[in-house]
Amino acid sequence: MRVIPISSGKGGVGKTTFALNLALSLSKHHKTILLDLDTGTSSLRHFVDLPFENDLFHFFKKDISLKSCLTKLDKNIDPENLFSNFSMIASPKNFIHDIVNFSKDNKIKLIRSLNKLDADYLIIDHKAGLDDDILDFLPTGNTGILIFTPKIKAATLSAAEMVKASLLRVFNLLLNLDKYGKFSKETMYKRELSALENILLDFESSYDEEQNFDDLIVKLEGVHKDRFIIQIVKNYLKNYKVYFVLNQFNDVKESTKDIINPFIDKIYKSVSANISITNLGWIMDERMVEKSAEYGIPYMVMKRYQEKKKSLIKNDWEIDLMESLGLAQPKKKTERIVKKTATNEMDRQLDLLKDMITDDKENDPEQNFNYIADRIKMMGKSSIHDLGMKVIQSKEDIINRLFFALKKSKK
Repeated sequence: MRVIPISSGKGGVGKTTFALNLALSLSKHHKTILLDLDTGTSSLRHFVDLPFENDLFHFFKKDISLKSCLTKLDKNIDPENLFSNFSMIASPKNFIHDIVNFSKDNKIKLIRSLNKLDADYLIIDHKAGLDDDILDFLPTGNTGILIFTPKIKAATLSAAEMVKASLLRVFNLLLNLDKYGKFSKETMYKRELSALENILLDFESSYDEEQNFDDLIVKLEGVHKDRFIIQIVKNYLKNYKVYFVLNQFNDVKESTKDIINPFIDKIYKSVSANISITNLGWIMDERMVEKSAEYGIPYMVMKRYQEKKKSLIKNDWEIDLMESLGLAQPKKKTERIVKKTATNEMDRQLDLLKDMITDDKENDPEQNFNYIADRIKMMGKSSIHDLGMKVIQSKEDIINRLFFALKKSKK
């Protein structure tokens, strides 16, 4: 299973819309589950007009299995069962304090149950903002998918802060190696961890002075040159990957100048100048995507049935016959110019978007969702990219993994 969290620093960026439609796109060929972890408001219920028999309330309070909380699209939304691979787990419909604020035991219970689900993809729709209940469901080696929009510029910088907080979480857990009894006589490690703890405290308290993790490494090397703890910090920064999607996209130049460039600049200044940043794609701004929420039918479902209906109404032989009888206009042929100098798929996607805007062609968010879904699937086959995680790791799992990395670096 591939677990992919969808996060945003601010609300109103279209996170739930994106998570829902991305999951539906992936489900065309893969068994996909969408988990609603917006436990305070359950945004998912506003986007899909369905009766949810069981949800996370029943899982936590009634001891119902998580598998029994899976809800599929019913016949009113998906009459031909075209999205049979798709299912959802909804949050409670009302505010319940101890579900909104997970206890340690509840969090462990949920993580273990999620890891046992039978699916190819688990998409997690997080609540907006940043706290431990979000960080604890993020991968340790990448961000999952960060989403922001040109319509809310503040969300860009908030997303960059999420990257910093995610890395701080891992490095602070590194300090717990000794507390978990991983060391006995290795006093050298303890000295390194003590130095890391002091520098992290200074790093996190530098409110007015902006520092990044590159500065942290320089300070660590000033205390302990070429030690194992420092090497772990270096490796994490070197291999950590940031993935983002620009939602409600409508202008290449404006979005690049006002959103993408400030985001990258913020990452370099507050996180690291060596970090890997990948744009997974864009979702075009289209009124029908917003309208789908009013209908309670996801956009990808509406589009699929619209296309199916069109194909039933006019088959190719019918169109040819009508054209030969002079009863229909010949189909207008349009050419989309793709620059042959494009060196990768993102350049090609950017060129297509430029063409769509320049030529005033119809916006097609469906293609955008499918494109991002295809990229996710391709990354799953790549040894370079590692989007999301195979399982959700508890803090204890991460500490054990860090200890293994430490022993490996020692050899």
